[in-house]
Amino acid sequence: LRQVAEMLATKSNGRVKLEVFPGAQLGSNIDNIDQVSKGTLQMTMQNPVITSQLSPQIGVFAAPFLFPDLQSVYKAAASPVGQKIMEDLRTRRSIRALDPWYLGGWNLLTNKKPVHRCEDLAGMKMRVPPGPVLKDFLEQCGAGVVAMDFSEVYLALKTGVIDGIPMPLAIIESGKLHEVTKYVTLHTFLYDLFHPLIHEGTWTGLSPEDQKLIAETFAVGRDINEKLAAEQESGAVKLFETHKLQVDKSPDVPSFVRAAEKTWAKFESQWGGKEVIQQLREAAK
Repeated sequence: LRQVAEMLATKSNGRVKLEVFPGAQLGSNIDNIDQVSKGTLQMTMQNPVITSQLSPQIGVFAAPFLFPDLQSVYKAAASPVGQKIMEDLRTRRSIRALDPWYLGGWNLLTNKKPVHRCEDLAGMKMRVPPGPVLKDFLEQCGAGVVAMDFSEVYLALKTGVIDGIPMPLAIIESGKLHEVTKYVTLHTFLYDLFHPLIHEGTWTGLSPEDQKLIAETFAVGRDINEKLAAEQESGAVKLFETHKLQVDKSPDVPSFVRAAEKTWAKFESQWGGKEVIQQLREAAK
């Protein structure tokens, strides 16, 4: 984002200024997206788990095991049905979504016991981010879920308040989670996106030239971010080796998929029905 800010300033000769506030300086994720909807904040970056709080249809992009890899998620998001889902956010909440970026691939980290199959989660306390889809998926596997701010996770894992956490690999090192977990189920069950979101009034107040400049520069930023995320994910795997975490590279994927399918069935009406899911999966091929 800082590189995007520099490019925007250079290309516009200082006319377009993007200010970046990391570390929840402007409030929580939920606060930020609400502020963008009201126009008190111009932009935010949020993933479908958060964005679905305002537009439930977007929750389909937070569904575990729905897409096999990152490129398939990009294709689904860019498809007509994917664009229609994001258009609902604009018309109902005055938030325009630019092309999504890659947040990271979600895997499971635990400190109580290894998790090879879905049923191994039974009775374990797992922290989940806000949003019902991931919560339901873990509950389908028998886990107890705990809502908790990410800032509390490190200590909670260290003291045994929680037994594990689903987490994008790209965030593990920055959160130092490798220091307080023992086991990794190394299979990406969700390729998570996050969208640059801009208040519709802010967008329409820009000239067509500046709209084009912002959209194109954020697209370049997406490529930069994707490379950085790949480096962080590779670094996370090396951390597991260095800190001698027990890594299961071949878990029983079908057992997790069966649980995921139950979650899809539970939420499909919010996502627009089975037809929407089928269209997205077809577009992802």
